[in-house]
Amino acid sequence: MTRKQILARDRKYSKKYKKENPEKVKLIQKLSYTKHKQKKLLYQKNKYLSDPIFRFRVLIKSSIKEALEDKNIRKIGSTFILLGYSAKELCNKLSSYLGFPCEEARACKGTIITENNNHIDHIEPVAKALTEQDIIRLNQLNNLRLICKSCNLAKGDRPAKFFT
Repeated sequence: MTRKQILARDRKYSKKYKKENPEKVKLIQKLSYTKHKQKKLLYQKNKYLSDPIFRFRVLIKSSIKEALEDKNIRKIGSTFILLGYSAKELCNKLSSYLGFPCEEARACKGTIITENNNHIDHIEPVAKALTEQDIIRLNQLNNLRLICKSCNLAKGDRPAKFFT
């Protein structure tokens, strides 16, 4: 019997077992999820703190998802396919702000941007978006920058040019 035939037989048996024992299968899945949940969360937290590409990717994905949900729009498809750029391009753009003074320099008086004190800022706020196309347009690289946490919180959902 070839490997392919063995795998096909096992899949067939597995489907039959799952169909005949749905309670057992559900219990096994729940136990497996519980067993690995903490390990997965710890891994993601460490990656978030140590990998800027992962961190920026998570922040942009959650920003878009939240903005679409506010408009009762369901996100379909990959974030970066919708946006038309990659997570690496996002990281390169935002990393260019590290080591320089905050561009807003209102609440902070020119704090140097580091990996620990930055927020992704939408120059034109996503809160002003009315449609899915507006949300995508406002999450393009030319509308994103890093500023310090205190300035971004003070700026809120006002456009950068009006926050003077």
